[in-house]
Amino acid sequence: MKKRILLTGDDGYQSIGTRLVLRALGESVDLMIAATKSQMSGVGGHVSLKTGAAWGEDVVDGVKALWVDGYPADVMEFVAGNYPPFDYIISGMNLGANVGPGFPSGTIAAAVHGVALHIALKAIILSWHVGKEHYLRPHDVHESLEAYDPYPLGVLSSVLKKTIATDLWGAAIVNINFPGKATTRARITKPLDNLQTFYEYPTLKDAKTHRFMYTIGELPSSKDHAPEEEVGALMENVIAITPWRKNMFFDEVYNAIEKKDIQL
Repeated sequence: MKKRILLTGDDGYQSIGTRLVLRALGESVDLMIAATKSQMSGVGGHVSLKTGAAWGEDVVDGVKALWVDGYPADVMEFVAGNYPPFDYIISGMNLGANVGPGFPSGTIAAAVHGVALHIALKAIILSWHVGKEHYLRPHDVHESLEAYDPYPLGVLSSVLKKTIATDLWGAAIVNINFPGKATTRARITKPLDNLQTFYEYPTLKDAKTHRFMYTIGELPSSKDHAPEEEVGALMENVIAITPWRKNMFFDEVYNAIEKKDIQL
C-alpha cells in the first residue's frame, strides 16, 4: 500500500522546492500539498489567531493542493481534523539551509507543528544551502525544473527513498540539509546548538526610530565545526541528516526522578 505523504513548507504551495519533491517521489507514494498561498519564510510558528485565514484548492503538477492565505502553522491547523492522518509530512525543499532548532523557520514550524497535531507521527524537513538571494524569492509554478536536474533532484530522490525505507532511521523528525554544490555523499549529523549563524549580531539598532533590522549573514567555515555537526558536513559538501525528537520533553530527567510529587 502506498504511503500517504503531506507536502508543506513556507515558500508557497507552488514553490520550486515542493515541485522538486513531487518530481523526486513520482507515483511511488500518495501525495497531497498543503501550504501557504505565498512566500512566508522566517515567520516561525505564527498563527492568524485573531483573523483566521482564507483557503482554497488547486492542482500543482497534477497533484491536489490546498493553499492557506496565512502562515505555515495556520496550514497545519487547517489540515488537522479536516483530512485523515498521513504517514509522513515532508516540509520543503526550502531554498536556504535550516540548521539548529530553527525556531524562526516556517519550514521547520510546519513540520514540528504538524507532528504535534498528529497530522502525521513523523516528518522530514528538507533544505538546500543556496545563496541568500533565494531566501525570500517569489516562486513561479511555470518555471522549468531542468536546471535542478541532476542536482538536487536526482540525489533528492535517493535521499527521500532511503529515509522513508528506514522509517527516518527511527527518529520522529529528520532535518536534512543539502549543500549548495552537487554531491552524492550523506552523513548522519548532530545539530547546530548556536543559532547566531544566519543573522549578523548584534542586530542593527536605530535609537531614534526605536526599530531594529536583521542583516543576513553566512554559515561559518568548516574549521568552526566538527565534521559530525550538520554545519561541518555542509561545509565539506556533504548532505547533513540530523535526527530529532518530536518534542522537547527530557525523558531521561523525568525517569531519573523517583518521587514525582514535589513538596514545596
